[in-house]
Amino acid sequence: MFQFKCTKKVQDFIGLKPSELSEIEPERFVLGNWFVNSFTQNRRKVLVFMEEKTLFSFIIIGVRKEHIKTLRKHFLEGLCLQLKAEGISPQTVLAFSNNETVLHYAKTDNRSKVGSMTDLIHLYSAWIESAGGLSEIDVVEMGMKLNRVPQTNLKLTYAIDELRYALGETT
Repeated sequence: MFQFKCTKKVQDFIGLKPSELSEIEPERFVLGNWFVNSFTQNRRKVLVFMEEKTLFSFIIIGVRKEHIKTLRKHFLEGLCLQLKAEGISPQTVLAFSNNETVLHYAKTDNRSKVGSMTDLIHLYSAWIESAGGLSEIDVVEMGMKLNRVPQTNLKLTYAIDELRYALGETT
């Protein structure tokens, strides 16, 4: 099961009512719980996904209301692109791309993690702006850079290192 812990802004964008949110459950498998937030850049909606334990993140650009029905598909495509670029084993990437698990939406439950996500949004936004806008960036490359920023909530380690450790792919 993937559990998306959505900020209020994302809940409103997706059109989720409080009664449609699932109870928060402990993570059942590696990379199962994700915090989801959004920001607007160059008049386009950007969704930010940050894994709960590793703080590994990536973005999806240009999400519109009609994409919400296929959000799981877009999420898995973005995740697999990022994992592949990070050199994660083809078997692991394939396991995520073929994943048929259910998607549940929940509210956020950790202010510290929401704070980490807010910091990521500021970095993504600033780096996009300094690169000349959304049309000038490589989304995967930007994710790779941000996953190599020391994280206070990870005792100044990198999200990519935590991800590799969680997947059992340490080098």
